[in-house]
Amino acid sequence: MRRRRRGAVAKTIADALVYALAYLNVCSEEHDADRQFQDGVAFGTIGRILRQLGEVELDGLAAAAKRTLAEELAKGAGADPKLVARYRTWMQDAVNDEFSRDGPVWEGNDRFDSVEFWIDQCRAGAFAHQHIRDNLTGYVRDPRVVAYLLEIIGDTGRNYLDRIAALQLMETRLRARDGRRLRDLLLGILKEPVSTDLRSIALRSVAYHGYGNSSKMAKALLEILRDPDRGTTNRIGALEALAGSGEWSQQGPIVRSLLKDADTGVAKHARFLLGQRRSRRRG
Repeated sequence: MRRRRRGAVAKTIADALVYALAYLNVCSEEHDADRQFQDGVAFGTIGRILRQLGEVELDGLAAAAKRTLAEELAKGAGADPKLVARYRTWMQDAVNDEFSRDGPVWEGNDRFDSVEFWIDQCRAGAFAHQHIRDNLTGYVRDPRVVAYLLEIIGDTGRNYLDRIAALQLMETRLRARDGRRLRDLLLGILKEPVSTDLRSIALRSVAYHGYGNSSKMAKALLEILRDPDRGTTNRIGALEALAGSGEWSQQGPIVRSLLKDADTGVAKHARFLLGQRRSRRRG
């Protein structure tokens, strides 16, 4: 009996809170700019307090918002359109924090999975915006985010800057299957007629994930390394990827063969890698 009564009290308080905050928001629309600023500070404080609630309590508030909306709409022509608008987006307005990746994301009065929400935002065209991509950073190990980023990387018709951004986000440990998929996509990029910047980031990704030890990848890297027309940046990237993958007994001779390369930048980097190798052996 006591538990049932506590539940009824919590429901009543939730209904009252939904009405009070919606009403205050409506009233705020009539205030001057200075007063609206003060109102905004107060609403922000209320939002921070509400975000400390657990999922059960937040779900209770969402149910109260939906219930209050239904009651207002039931008035028909007598419904207050401003209150209706506030009730429709009550959880979104009261609880969401646009500056945080933590906690649930609400759209209207429905809980949205944070990962799906940000992926949907990106699919709607927002991936080009840095602050939107930043919201994916905390979820890069989520299989759905990995699949989405792999989709972008493999889309040859996509803006190369988006593909670069996706590669940069993928610098994290991957499941074996995803790793194989990324390796194949990177191999494709190295063979594509792509921008120098995209190829450079792809080479960095090969080095980061240690994919240079696969026979097909090693062959592609050697082709870049042996072609003076590929430019210093890409040749050094290929050298890094090869030297950082596989056994030194195989990669060492390749590095040594470049000590007198006509490209001074490549030769200098080969000397750096050999010096780094000696330092590690001494350590």
